[in-house]
Amino acid sequence: VNTLKRENALEERLFEADSPRILHLATHAYFLKDDGGATNRDGDNKNVVALNPMHRSGILLAGANDSLRNGRDFGIVSAYKALGLNLLGTELVVLSACDTGTGEVQMGEGVFGLKRAFIIAGAKTLVMSLWSVPSAETTRLMINFYDSISQDRSKAGSLREAKLVMIADGYNPFFWGAFVLAGDPG
Repeated sequence: VNTLKRENALEERLFEADSPRILHLATHAYFLKDDGGATNRDGDNKNVVALNPMHRSGILLAGANDSLRNGRDFGIVSAYKALGLNLLGTELVVLSACDTGTGEVQMGEGVFGLKRAFIIAGAKTLVMSLWSVPSAETTRLMINFYDSISQDRSKAGSLREAKLVMIADGYNPFFWGAFVLAGDPG
């Protein structure tokens, strides 16, 4: 297990990970809708929101805040960048962050965003969220999920079991319903 926390959770280290069996990213994510109203730094009414929806969703790693202030993108891993990850043979990717399952729907193509990027990069299964869930409840669900996985249950069965534990403990569906699984349920 290679754990990268806080200032060590660097973009370059993520890309150095070569086909990890499990990749768990507990960080912040973003999705920018294409509203056509963005302007550039000079205030010109130029649409600076990328036409490609894969540039409008991503995750934030160490250094992202400094990059935003300096007009760079270090630590900002867009869905487009994530296409370059080597996840061939990766059994499970967990995007334990807000709104990681969202993206732009393209008619006839489905959703363009992090889900598409990680699956194309080679991940067999992806767990992601459809809305923002507080950290404490997300952590509780993830602990239950991995406890179930460690008992050789399927990934889909483990997510279901983690949700059932949350239900039994009296949690509102808001806290567990956001998490969905895509790809191989086994």
